[in-house]
Amino acid sequence: MRLIDTIQLEATRAALAGEAFDAVPLLRLSPQITGLTRGLARHEPALVVQLAEARDSRRDLTLVWERWAIWMLSDPQHGVLARELTEPVRRAVEDVAELFHRSLVAPVTTSEWLAARAGARAGARAAWAAAWAAEAAARAAEAAARAEAEAARAAWRRSAAEQLVALVHPLSTRNGGDPSLR
Repeated sequence: MRLIDTIQLEATRAALAGEAFDAVPLLRLSPQITGLTRGLARHEPALVVQLAEARDSRRDLTLVWERWAIWMLSDPQHGVLARELTEPVRRAVEDVAELFHRSLVAPVTTSEWLAARAGARAGARAAWAAAWAAEAAARAAEAAARAEAEAARAAWRRSAAEQLVALVHPLSTRNGGDPSLR
């Protein structure tokens, strides 16, 4: 029995029993793809059928994870590099994408992956530091704006009080004793 037939049979059995059906375990994909497929299958159910058909066609799926990772990192519209990134993060993502590219033609050593991970972690730390610095700067700017607004309100209150005094007390020095300002 083909895998697609098994999935359709199991889906029908689950529907008749009123149970939820998860075809992803039947696909026997790599753990990285299986986890992603579960999330995508909720939004794109046809994806599971397409993956089952790919499995049934006996296509070589050994480098699917690597190719998908390259797309996820490098795609100009949807990839990570399409986002606005700090320079250390961009370099780290580019390094990891390059390792995935190289892994399509030759094995990449563990030490190379570990070095890329260290670079990614350093990039992440730099990004977090930049984010926290930006947050602190934003809070400082907000506090300065509040202080400036309070100073403006205080200046207005003082000016308003002086004007009121000048209007009530015509001999004040503020209006020079001008009776027309009463």
